Amino acid sequence: MKFCRVAATLDLKVLQQDLDKHLPASPHVVGEEIAEQAIIYEEDNKLGYYPAVDFLKQQNAIDEDLVKAFENIVWLISNLIREEVAKRLRPAFSTIEFEKIQLRALKMPSIRPHNKNARHDLVAHFTPDHAHISLIATSIKHYDDPTTAERMTKNIIHRWLNDHVEGLKITSVNYIENKPA
Repeated sequence: MKFCRVAATLDLKVLQQDLDKHLPASPHVVGEEIAEQAIIYEEDNKLGYYPAVDFLKQQNAIDEDLVKAFENIVWLISNLIREEVAKRLRPAFSTIEFEKIQLRALKMPSIRPHNKNARHDLVAHFTPDHAHISLIATSIKHYDDPTTAERMTKNIIHRWLNDHVEGLKITSVNYIENKPA
């Protein structure tokens, strides 16, 4: 039996209603507080950029209770994303393997202090509700060529997932060549 394996990367945001159901604190409020503390740290140290959360934690520039709240929200949202994506895509694919789920809030911000909307963009960056996902989807349906497999996979992911997340962007879809047994 031939299987079709395709690697896909997605960017998405968790729906606000799902956040409200599962979280005791608002990710946006946590993002605002971290952004404020990042702005203060940048101004005090004249960095010219805003550091990542991990650096701010190492420098004790973020309140300890805020760090705990942030880490709890990151953990919950990562698991919520994994469950939601798997649940939504499982009927369309034989298997779904997650290679990586990374929340944008954990990455280094690309916002610079001189940007016009720096504060607003920094709050959006540090709000832990936006994820980058790498996964491998396997389907029993076999397509004749890689281009068709990639196009069909992209359509299936969009159709089965789009109504259950915000701002779904499928950033890449690549056919994985089957190796003979």
